[in-house]
Amino acid sequence: MDGSLRILPAIKVLSTEAIAQIHQASVKILSELGIRVDSAKANKYLQAASGVKFLGERRFSFQPEIVEWAIQQCPSSIKIYNRMGDLIIHLGEDNIRFGIGVTNLFFQDPATNEILPFTREHMRISVNLANNLPSYDLISTLGLFAM
Repeated sequence: MDGSLRILPAIKVLSTEAIAQIHQASVKILSELGIRVDSAKANKYLQAASGVKFLGERRFSFQPEIVEWAIQQCPSSIKIYNRMGDLIIHLGEDNIRFGIGVTNLFFQDPATNEILPFTREHMRISVNLANNLPSYDLISTLGLFAM
């Protein structure tokens, strides 16, 4: 091959129909069951918002129209900068990215297998590990810890 034809690999996990079904189910969950919001400040804003219903016990439901409006407000791509202010990733505009990010409540100590509440020290260990894995492009929220 002379190099003039370039084929980029693509992975298609879900069909258009499957994506639509997942979206419809998500909208149904948000409108019927709602979500729990623990932030007092967010609770205050949501109680005053139109298209949002307070269900009690920190739970709110969202009318389908407000969900669709919120989706339309989201940018199709996001620029991510490093600490020096250099653009390093443009999610949605460039290549597929790999990273770690889960919201753990607990940390499993690799030396002892002990399960512990997630702390700032566990965040430090996890970020240090991820920084040393050259195939990862980004690190997202790794855990939740009490302040």
